Amino acid sequence: MTYLAYVGPFFLLATGIGTLFERHRAMRPILASGLGLVMAVLFVLTTRQVATWRDSEALWTNVIRNFPQCEVPYISRGNGRGEVGKIQGAMEDLQAALRLGSQRADMYDGLGNVYASIGKPDSAVLMFDLALKVNPNASRTYYNRAIANLRVTRPRDALADLEKAQELMPLQAATFHFPRGNAYMQLGMYPEAEAEFTRAIEAGQLVTDALYNRGVCRLHRNNAAAALADFRETIRLDPNYALAIEQLRAMGAATAK
Repeated sequence: MTYLAYVGPFFLLATGIGTLFERHRAMRPILASGLGLVMAVLFVLTTRQVATWRDSEALWTNVIRNFPQCEVPYISRGNGRGEVGKIQGAMEDLQAALRLGSQRADMYDGLGNVYASIGKPDSAVLMFDLALKVNPNASRTYYNRAIANLRVTRPRDALADLEKAQELMPLQAATFHFPRGNAYMQLGMYPEAEAEFTRAIEAGQLVTDALYNRGVCRLHRNNAAAALADFRETIRLDPNYALAIEQLRAMGAATAK
């Protein structure tokens, strides 16, 4: 949108230069040389600027270079780094934003994701709590906190977060079946967990893991034949799925048919 604002001024400038060419023929060589020099300078500057647009990290790095006391580019670069697995860089950026006094929800959410990635789910939950205090309608943060709550074995808190997330993201309902199944498993509610894993399988969500978990639920419900079928299907999809292989061996069954 910034470029649109320059259309008028540059149009007037081009019109003025054209008029000079028409009215002052003797100055044409000087004007042409001057324009050539300007174009060369603009070409060099454009070439340098293009390098900052090669990806989002380069773009935000350039913004940080020019505005080192602004929190937003650190948050944007940090969350971008986190999404591509650059966890250390993400942590450094988001903590830099925190030191600058930021209280933005996306900063806390990003820190929560980083802590979850490095195996600190308790710290992740705290960051997600702060994010939701700032923005209580952040649907993705409810989902992220639900996953962290599952990792610290707080299944009822996870279920509450998943319910809120689905309320805010009804079109993504299929993504909630698998974590909801895990929450029910932690609660020992195996019929409910089995139903959720079946829904996840039907929706194509984390199918291999859902098959294995459903098999475990069926074992707890004394349905060994159905569990056996799930473990075998798990291995058919992933021949190296160690937990399913162990279950089959424990059941005295072959790992393949």
